[in-house]
Amino acid sequence: MKWRNHLDIADAVADALALPPRRREILRQASVEPDKHGERLMLFDRRGEPYLRWMRHHHPEAEVIEAMAWKARHAFLEGREDDAVWCLGKSLHFLQDDCVSLGPLGMRHDGSEVAISELRLSRETVVTGVQGAKVSVNFMRECLRSIRPCRDPMTALNRAALFSGALAASVLGGRDPERRLLMDWLSTRRRFLQGVVPASVVVAIAALVSSLLTHEPLIALFALPALLAPFAYRRYWFLKEEMTWFGL
Repeated sequence: MKWRNHLDIADAVADALALPPRRREILRQASVEPDKHGERLMLFDRRGEPYLRWMRHHHPEAEVIEAMAWKARHAFLEGREDDAVWCLGKSLHFLQDDCVSLGPLGMRHDGSEVAISELRLSRETVVTGVQGAKVSVNFMRECLRSIRPCRDPMTALNRAALFSGALAASVLGGRDPERRLLMDWLSTRRRFLQGVVPASVVVAIAALVSSLLTHEPLIALFALPALLAPFAYRRYWFLKEEMTWFGL
């Protein structure tokens, strides 16, 4: 996308989130920073040696955008709100570019960006994204997984606006989980630590002891699924990951 589009969306996000003037300007500058100076990634080759590579603006790795969103969220939780908005702005830049279709061999790149730059941004679309957002790590990932390049300029702009609002609201949302979510996490963790884990250990020990007493080594194999049972308790691991979005 052109700078105009990135800046328009940044302004709309700042309005929807009621950011103060200083952070609005930080968001605006960060949203065009990758076009000014690029963004370099540290990667590792097969031998484990580090090397730097310029990040693609179109069709970037979703994991990298997610890492930027995490960096913004951590800064927000630590009270470093300027840093949070800066990291958020850069992640929104790549998210928005990923909504634009390049066509075969990138032949439609310039034409698509020019066509989008001539359109008027619907600020209501950004507001819709903000209002529909959840302060949730899984919601953030679902947003990033749902991004698809669009051939139609208006659709591309609207999706960029919608996902930008949603991601920004998820990253800069509340620092504390909702009471219902917190209660669910505490009860699930208690059930996991006091029920699932002890039961799996008891069953595993029983299988090993039975194997020794009966001289039947095959019985010992039942210890393995018993020890793996806690890892199959999906609700616990889901909520545990959600709590990391709140620094818990």
